[in-house]
Amino acid sequence: MRFDDLIDFYIEAEESSGLGGNAPELFRFALKEYFFKEECAQSKGFLTFLDRLEMPSFLNGVPSLFDIDIEAMRAEVDGEIANDSLCGKIFLSAPYLKSFYPHQPPSFNQMAPEVRAEVLNKIKETNREIVSAFEKMKADAEADKNRRVLQLLAFIIKNIHKKTEFPLNRLEKKAQEVIAEIFPSYNDVYTANQRQNAELFDEGRVRDLIKAFFAIRKFQDIAEILELYKKELERYRKRTLRARK
Repeated sequence: MRFDDLIDFYIEAEESSGLGGNAPELFRFALKEYFFKEECAQSKGFLTFLDRLEMPSFLNGVPSLFDIDIEAMRAEVDGEIANDSLCGKIFLSAPYLKSFYPHQPPSFNQMAPEVRAEVLNKIKETNREIVSAFEKMKADAEADKNRRVLQLLAFIIKNIHKKTEFPLNRLEKKAQEVIAEIFPSYNDVYTANQRQNAELFDEGRVRDLIKAFFAIRKFQDIAEILELYKKELERYRKRTLRARK
């Protein structure tokens, strides 16, 4: 899935954009800085178009993008008629066609048949990707609200391993037992309270966790993994606080 980290983008957007509480403009911000970030970087004309695009009605009266009614969104974004869908309005617009199909007429009906087919497919695919991204964001928030410390640490270890490809140790005990020996609150629901954060950010405990799970070859490995751990934990801390808001 192309847009699988929308929750992290959105939490940062609420904090940094100055648009907190303004769902329509936060959605526009997501279009420009997340879903169509590359296109906006390539074309000022397309960026200006998105700046002026009327936002969908399913955003009216919604306090945040976490509160979107997914079925209302699906009906409007991924509608039956491509022209009236969100990405239909975007991909069939003259600014988009001029910018990204410069060797075709800037009118959809005058474009070559194979190019029209490509654009229509792009409309359907991107509409569905946007809806799916919001579905996943809501599911992620629900999971963040109810995740136990044990699950949180398992996710962090998994994410670090995936990003760095550091080899994992073959454990003599179950992973749960190893984590339980290091972090007393392992079985608590993670609410990002002060006590939990003090324990989870404690460098001595984290180093023990790293040495237990990762096949460390040199001291620098520990330092590198420690920094990644802190970033991952901070990301989940923010997500948890936002989900429990």
